[in-house]
Amino acid sequence: DPASNVVWKVTLPPGNSSPVIWGDRIFLTAFEKPNLQALSLGRREGKTLWRQTLTPEKIEPTHRTATPAAPTAVTDGQWVYFYCGSFGLVAYDFDGREQWRRPLPPPVVDFGTGASPILAGDLLILNRDQDLGSELLALDKRTGKTVWRTDRSEFRRGFATPLVWRHDGLEELVVPG
Repeated sequence: DPASNVVWKVTLPPGNSSPVIWGDRIFLTAFEKPNLQALSLGRREGKTLWRQTLTPEKIEPTHRTATPAAPTAVTDGQWVYFYCGSFGLVAYDFDGREQWRRPLPPPVVDFGTGASPILAGDLLILNRDQDLGSELLALDKRTGKTVWRTDRSEFRRGFATPLVWRHDGLEELVVPG
């Protein structure tokens, strides 16, 4: 229960992302109107190590139980990559220094963004299924520049995070639609 066997607890702004843990770091997203936040906490004590504010031009609509800070970050152990539908993508080093940012238009959805970015080798992959302009993006994880883009206009309102499936010496990117 919340009162026993607790090592630490900390109050955070609202967000629906899962915690990402690498070594002694925890990475999360949060939302404090009108800004989104990328957070790094110390795993052992819960202390906020850094907090970066992401100010979108427009906040996407979300389900009443959600926030625009729903996608989960991803890390390669050197950099951590955050995506918020209302803002786009941003990469930070583990000390919270911005490496690059890639603004993207807010998705055309009623319930908010659900898909999280993934890493596949040197690519940062992002599924942006929405009512108009659905796409699958592959960005260079070091620069944020587009390596390739696949139109997915036949898929609407997808909230799935892509997955890399390895089998029989092949590697495939799987995205439900």
